[in-house]
Parts: sequence; structure tokens; C-alpha cells
Amino acid sequence: MERLDIYSLQEFNDIMRRKLIARNAKEYSKKLGSRTSIFEAEEQQALLSLPVLRYQSYEEKEATVWRDFHIQYDCAFYSVPVAYVGQKVTVKATTDTVRIYSGDRLIAEHKRAVRKWQRSTLQEHIPGQGTNLHGAYSAEELIQWAEKFGSYTVRWVKAELGRFEFEVQSYRPITSVLRVLNRYSSEAAELASEAALASSVFTVKGFKSILGAQARLHPVKEKHIDLNDIFCVHDEEGSENGNL
Repeated sequence: MERLDIYSLQEFNDIMRRKLIARNAKEYSKKLGSRTSIFEAEEQQALLSLPVLRYQSYEEKEATVWRDFHIQYDCAFYSVPVAYVGQKVTVKATTDTVRIYSGDRLIAEHKRAVRKWQRSTLQEHIPGQGTNLHGAYSAEELIQWAEKFGSYTVRWVKAELGRFEFEVQSYRPITSVLRVLNRYSSEAAELASEAALASSVFTVKGFKSILGAQARLHPVKEKHIDLNDIFCVHDEEGSENGNL
């Protein structure tokens, strides 16, 4: 047998491809034709066309649509139509696409996020004026919530609402901060909001740091836990790190 010195996988594959072609073209000894000629005459016409898109494996997970009509998947946020707020959905994600299903129905498709805590919001998912929000937050509701603490907190919320491409993308950091403020006196909340505005601090982590200093001067209020404050919180403090 002839000895071959092969120095790369590509060279090996080329040699094997030539040998395979020669083997398939060799005539049978006990019947007419070769593997190649029989395939072309009898089998090739029965083959189906290859798919237009190359097959991609995907990861499947369940998620809940939060009150900003986004779901959290793999440290990023993706919008869905507002009618699905509060519902369980199925996420099927490939390396470059995130598809979101309600049952068997595809309700949203996004390019997969390329950085941690990125927000992907589609214009068609933004509810129009007078649309049924199905329990989703609105800017007006968040401002009314801030009014319970005072004017500086309202100003901080309004500034946060204007910092993103879509207003709804600010709802998570705002609600994270307002939930924390619920545990403090209005005086502490207002002083923290004033300091945050003066320092242009708009991250949850930064606001909490300022609030911690105020908390040492103003005691925490005693109050019952509001179940709405723990609804689908996820890792909202962490979500502020990658995209603010």
C-alpha cells in the first residue's frame, strides 16, 4: 500500500473526497452501472430541495411578560405586544435570533442582544394613545407614584423617562427605585432624589448608594409588604450595569 504523508486536515479531506468519487464511479461486477450512475438514474430525482435557511439549534425557555411588556431572557430584555402582560410565554433562541411564542403562535421576533442587559424594543409593540394597557405601567402612573414622595422624586423620574430611545425602557429602573423608596421616609426619598439629580445619577445602583447615606440620617418607615413590589422583579439592580 502506498504511504502518504499528510500535513493537514484539509489535505486529508481532499484525498478522501477523490477516493470516494473514484469508488462511487467504479462499475459493479455483477450488475450494470456504478453507485453514481444508479443514484443519478433512480434516486436523485426523488430528493427534496435543501432548506433555504441552514438549520440552527435553539434553546427553549419559559418567561413571564412583565408590566413594561418586555420579557427577560439571558440577561437582556425583549418586547412583546402589550396584550400579553402577565402571561407566560415560550422563548426559542438561536445564536442570532430570539423568537417569542404564546402557545404555538409567534408573537415577537428580535435580533439577539449582543451585550448584557441590552433592551430590544419594537416600535409596533408600543401601545398608542388610548390603547388598553392590559395592566402595563404608564409614565403617568409612575409620576403619580413619585408624587407621594415629593417634587424632586418626580423630577428624577421624569428625567429617567427621557433617557432611553423608548420611554418604556426606563420603567424597570424607575420601579426598582420607587420600590426601594417605599421603605423610607419622604424626607429621605426627596433628599436622595435631589442629590441624584445634582450628580446626574440615574442608575439603580447609584441611587441606592445615595439613599443609603440618607437612610443613616432618616429612619426606615415601618410598613407592610406590598405584593406588587415583588412582582416579577428579576435582577433589576444588575440590569442597570450594562446599558445605562
